[in-house]
Amino acid sequence: MPSPTIALAAAQTLRGRGILVGCFRPPSVPDRIARLRLTAHANTPPERLDLALTQVADVVETAWGAPTTCPFQHTDGRPAQVSTDHRLVSQPAQVREVLGRPADFAADNALQALRPFTRESARVLVQAGFRLPPVLASANGEAHRAVRRVVTPFFSPGKVKAQRQVVRRLVREELAELAPRLTHGVDLAVTIAAHAPAQIAASLTGVPNPPHHELARWSADSLELFWGWPDDARQLQLARSAAELHTWLRQAVRASAGTGNLFDALAAEGLGEDQIVSLGYFLVIAEQETTRMLIATCLQHALSEPQRWVACGAPETGEQAASELVGEVLAEMSSVPTWRRIAVRDTVLAGASISAGEEVLVQLSGGHESPAKADPSLAFGYGIHRCLGASLAELEATVILHETARALPDARLVSGETTWLRLLSFQSPRSLVVTRQANPTQTSSSTEPSGRKPRGDNTRTPGRR
Repeated sequence: MPSPTIALAAAQTLRGRGILVGCFRPPSVPDRIARLRLTAHANTPPERLDLALTQVADVVETAWGAPTTCPFQHTDGRPAQVSTDHRLVSQPAQVREVLGRPADFAADNALQALRPFTRESARVLVQAGFRLPPVLASANGEAHRAVRRVVTPFFSPGKVKAQRQVVRRLVREELAELAPRLTHGVDLAVTIAAHAPAQIAASLTGVPNPPHHELARWSADSLELFWGWPDDARQLQLARSAAELHTWLRQAVRASAGTGNLFDALAAEGLGEDQIVSLGYFLVIAEQETTRMLIATCLQHALSEPQRWVACGAPETGEQAASELVGEVLAEMSSVPTWRRIAVRDTVLAGASISAGEEVLVQLSGGHESPAKADPSLAFGYGIHRCLGASLAELEATVILHETARALPDARLVSGETTWLRLLSFQSPRSLVVTRQANPTQTSSSTEPSGRKPRGDNTRTPGRR
């Protein structure tokens, strides 16, 4: 926490959410640093403790300056200290021009880490054999087209359309499982939003997923490593996580021989192991994590307007209302609001000179004073690099929003303020804790029964991220 005063204010905010935390400062903690301590009963169910910790983390992130509005919805969402690192192109016509001129604006920097790796982080990655040669999103010309020809059939319109009922079944099963926990609160961002996308991706590509908790951690860490601004210590943590994902992918590629799955098809086309791992590294993230983030944003947008939430759940017209809301989100506050390109030669864009080597940031979603100026068709890119999973992501977001609003018409966000993840090219609500009660009660994870000595202790010190 930035200061004792802010720590006390955070404790008061959490008390309002039914979570009691005590502020303390042991002698070992440096001056001007505060800590939050959460004490939980030893038999507290893990999901309730996780929920309490999620809310603690949200409040702490806000105290450290995390945005509480969608970063790129109406403005340039970049932190001020890095706002001049890229030339921002936000007008839709100019965005299309940049993405439609790959000979002038290449994808070479699309998947490069924003912050150069420190010596310690680089050592961790090298020891793990971490290599990401250009493939698909970061490739140009025939190298890109050859890989795209192999990947495209796995996401054909027919195969995507066939997933509608599968998504519906998956989300209904998840909702039924979560129903008993709604009295105390459920984080939709890591449950409903995450459940179906990972399973659908594995089904379409034939590539099995790692354990869910590992998949979620690896994906989130990799996004921050490549599109965030971590300090040296945090970058080292993220590099270790990225190395774990890379190692798992290499094993998955080797296990795919002869299976007919996506990795096997790429090998049959002549791609080497490093190239397949590189494609898998970012495809795993795009298939499930960015879709999860889009779904979470759609849920948040609908929940923030109770009348629209009810409309999205209407039996006859709800799916159409959900589809319209998803379109609004894609136009104004998509989970992938920007993307990078680099000028390969001196050129001109809208009368302005751009020098070879200059990095360009195109705004795919939001950034307009008026929603009427927003263009949902750009949310998944434009031209030869347009996202292959665009229609699948829209389908999943629409069905999941409709089914969730239908099953939980009385769901309400526990907090009226949403803390947002802000990376250069990714944004989403960090959590969406909902309850079916207007005034959620205190949980057993927030305090001990009167007069009883705590039987268990769980202390977490949320750090600045």
